[in-house]
Amino acid sequence: MDPLEQYTGFPLLWIFISSILVFVFGAWQTIFISKRLGISQRKGIFLYLWHTLICLVHYQWVSQVGESDFYGTYLFSIQPSLIGFLNEWGSNRFILYFVRIFSYYLKFSLLTTFLVLNIFGNNAILLIEYFYRKLSINFTQSLKFVLGLFIWLPTLHFWTVLGKDTLIILGILLIIYSLENLKKRFLFFILSLIIITIVRNYISIMIIGSVILSIFLNSGSIKQTSKVGLLIFAFISLYFVFPFFNSFLFKGNFQNINSVLEVITFNARVTSMGSYAIAPDANLFSRIFAYSFRPLFFDVKNLFGLVLSFDNFILLIIFLYSFIYMVKLRCLRLSFKNQITIFCASFSLSTALLLSLSTSNLGIAARHKYMFLPVFFILILRIFQSAFIKKSSNNIRVQI
Repeated sequence: MDPLEQYTGFPLLWIFISSILVFVFGAWQTIFISKRLGISQRKGIFLYLWHTLICLVHYQWVSQVGESDFYGTYLFSIQPSLIGFLNEWGSNRFILYFVRIFSYYLKFSLLTTFLVLNIFGNNAILLIEYFYRKLSINFTQSLKFVLGLFIWLPTLHFWTVLGKDTLIILGILLIIYSLENLKKRFLFFILSLIIITIVRNYISIMIIGSVILSIFLNSGSIKQTSKVGLLIFAFISLYFVFPFFNSFLFKGNFQNINSVLEVITFNARVTSMGSYAIAPDANLFSRIFAYSFRPLFFDVKNLFGLVLSFDNFILLIIFLYSFIYMVKLRCLRLSFKNQITIFCASFSLSTALLLSLSTSNLGIAARHKYMFLPVFFILILRIFQSAFIKKSSNNIRVQI
């Protein structure tokens, strides 16, 4: 349905009925997935309601602005005459056809389509809650409270109802979920990697590289035969994914590390425009800090900047509090005994580094940083889990 037209009669009725049906289905599947993940169904519903509220805010913002990527995607998806043009969109083609299922074939309005994406985004939030609940059992109340703020961040929920970002964040979290029990969750891993490759193939390269590194560095949690199998699978995946990566970023002309540096430098300069941007030649620390935690309140230039500043301030508190607590527990050293911990460290840190070097616009960073922040959050949880388990074991030995 064209969002630029006013509908009456049955089309208007269908907008209301379809929106209610999608919302109710989302609530039902939230309860179902909460049961499967072993998290509180009550909290799952509260997260769904909060996510839906942010989704409606995002919908209103897109409707008013009318210039967002997803708004354009929706308009193209409802027009069959543009099918030839869509074929030239490369990696975006998948999103256009995905949205087309709902907008064109099911005749969902822009609002109803937003509610569909809201379900996918909320599932990503439920996975974050799953890791938080599972890994924070032995945490102190103060630490659980501070870390728990991450799950309710408005911008986390805001960007998980936006086409590509929704599927990318959900896919990355599903891959980490799969690594917990790869034999039983292998299909989740394959499907997620395929979707991520289609949508943002450079992220799939980072995932495969992190998987390979986690296998080589792992010193305890994987059997030798499983290591060989995983490595074979990882290198086969790399073989198939790399041509997409080469075509997208280098137009098929990748030669060496200089090709990567040229693309990074070019993107840093191209994105150094807008209300919130840093100099493309800023030092590494400034770029990483700005990408992750700015704009802050001293940067505010409009309402959007104020909202971002609020969330970034909370992110900064979480990071600083976690760092101080790690120093207190003396658990800053990374353990190489668990593959998932190594994967999270490798993926989150390398992705943060590359994205911060290649992006100068903080508005873009506000979206893209959630490709690695949830993974970094899981890394923090796993580090604290190991520290508290070790502390508990030491206390038992002392009592004995």
